Amino acid sequence: MALPKSPSWLSRRLTKVSRGNADWLHPASLFLNLANVERCRCERTGNSVSVIAFDSVDAPGQSFPREFVDHLHARVRQTDHVGILPDNRIAVLLWNSNREGAVTFVDQLQLDSASASLMNFDVFEHPYQPDSDVSDGDRSELSDKTAGLTRCLPLEAVFTKPLPAWKRLIDICGAAFGLVVLSPMLMAVALAIRFTSPGPIYFSQRRSGIGGRPFYMHKFRSMVPDAEALKTKLMEKNEQDGPAFKIEHDPRITPIGHFIRRTSIDELPQLWNVLRGEMSIVGPRPLPCSESDACKPWQKRRLQVTPGLTCIWQVQDRRNKIPFADWARMDIRYIRNRSLRQDLTLVYQTFAAVFGRKGV
Repeated sequence: MALPKSPSWLSRRLTKVSRGNADWLHPASLFLNLANVERCRCERTGNSVSVIAFDSVDAPGQSFPREFVDHLHARVRQTDHVGILPDNRIAVLLWNSNREGAVTFVDQLQLDSASASLMNFDVFEHPYQPDSDVSDGDRSELSDKTAGLTRCLPLEAVFTKPLPAWKRLIDICGAAFGLVVLSPMLMAVALAIRFTSPGPIYFSQRRSGIGGRPFYMHKFRSMVPDAEALKTKLMEKNEQDGPAFKIEHDPRITPIGHFIRRTSIDELPQLWNVLRGEMSIVGPRPLPCSESDACKPWQKRRLQVTPGLTCIWQVQDRRNKIPFADWARMDIRYIRNRSLRQDLTLVYQTFAAVFGRKGV
């Protein structure tokens, strides 16, 4: 039976090495649809689902060994699915299996297939358990147990949408222009922070980026140096529902901090994050990793795109407290309707909100 049509080199090559069994190999679009169905089912039932993505033994552009493909086909259950990811890796969708189940599957596959034991692979799970994350090089017991395990990530990372060329071009031009034009003001703010408050000029915090991958987001420091340590003492005063933390009159804010936060100047160092590709000018605001991990499974869909400097809920009137669930709904709505027109509209609304002091 012929292989389902797919533009990828992997489909064409697998047609040659495993033509007889190719009907079980789904193209990327169908595989992602099946993974999304399982994700939605798990959110309703409370079950788990995991995806294993295998890297080819050879260099990119080379086929997966026939021996591996045949053993993989023999190993999967009728309830499982095998397909191709957009990055041309072979992936296995394991129904009702968490990361431990995924690792057990690979253990058994490696006993059968010599080439499988030479491959690196990632595990994506839903719901995600961040305690065993190995994405930053901190290899867990799971990675020590099974050869080749490189990362454990949220399933949302499978559905990530890369930046369109037009959006990346706007990000580079906008961030570079902003850093150059605003450099005198940035220097003045840095000096003001240095001379009015002890501690560093910048505040860097680990945030969840696209696919849940952590990165360090930069801001002008607007709080006292030990603000993070004081946060636990202020939790009972938190005015924001959900995992986020917000206090309108936060006692940790410095005198200069009130001004740069009110005018959103404290966010301008993130133009460097935009230039590096870790953020975009428009996109869901990145949450601290601890807050992102505490989100409900459906709320983590906001991780499907590159986070941004501004978003829909940030241009709303700040006097109206928006529930966290509505934050997530607005972010998901943005992801579904992402376009040049919407981005330009949000940039305009951001300037209006800043100068009108109603949002952001």
